[in-house]
Amino acid sequence: MTTLYSDDPSVELSPDELSLTEAGILVIDEDPAFQLGLKTFLKEYVGFEKVFTARNGKDAIEMIEKEESIELLTVDFQMPVMDGIQMLQHLQKSAPRPLGVTMITGFPSDELKKQFAELTSSTLLTNHFLSKPVEFEKLEPVILESYEDLRRSRMLTETMTGGDEEQDDSSLSELNAMALAASNRELLAKIDRLEEKLDQNAKALRDLAKPRFFSSFIGEILKLLIAAAIAYFVWQSGFLSKLQEKFKSVPHPASEVEAPASAPAPIAPADTKPSDSSPEVTGPAPEITIDSFEEPLPETEPLQSQ
Repeated sequence: MTTLYSDDPSVELSPDELSLTEAGILVIDEDPAFQLGLKTFLKEYVGFEKVFTARNGKDAIEMIEKEESIELLTVDFQMPVMDGIQMLQHLQKSAPRPLGVTMITGFPSDELKKQFAELTSSTLLTNHFLSKPVEFEKLEPVILESYEDLRRSRMLTETMTGGDEEQDDSSLSELNAMALAASNRELLAKIDRLEEKLDQNAKALRDLAKPRFFSSFIGEILKLLIAAAIAYFVWQSGFLSKLQEKFKSVPHPASEVEAPASAPAPIAPADTKPSDSSPEVTGPAPEITIDSFEEPLPETEPLQSQ
């Protein structure tokens, strides 16, 4: 026998006590294989006798209006024609009766979970959010808890609106306990969402504190561009040429030796122009022959060694 969640740990509720033979559950998913698997599990293992299926939100709304036994829904998010959130927004305003909803999606996110939870109302209980792939054995207590919440909400609503039957003190005490437990669960769910948000903010701050490769790479590129711009400006302004000229004008250490006070005057080239007093040579130039060089040289005595 399947044990269900209860406010009193000593109390165990079974599917028979929840009248699963009368309650209907609608599986809303575009995947036929998932539909068949979940439908078989809910009927053969959990104990639901009335299990219906729909492939999109539009067909699901028509099925809910047509089949009065449907009290529980399992809803996918991404579906054709009308997705899960659009369908729940429609039911939030015009649900024919209170419904317990469990979302089972293959595209979970914190934003989707928050949007789903905010759709809860007196006729639409959106307390359970699961992601695919989901194990059917772990899904069973979630579905039964959704049905228990729905039953308690219905009893509380009937009591607060003044039902036809009078409620004794014990029934009122039980309803008050149920209402308190439901409030506690909602408060705990809000606390969990706040903790998740704080964890996300802390993670974001840690990520910002870490050096990122991309930002450091962009920083190096900017440094190179700035250096190139400065070099181009210096080249265009002629600063380097001016600096080079100024460097050349600085006296070299070797040039600091003083030159002698009186340097010798440079020797003027000899004047090769003939003077007026030199005799003028006239007549033909003397003829020079080989015979004039045939006179033997004078003999010299050999040098004696000392």
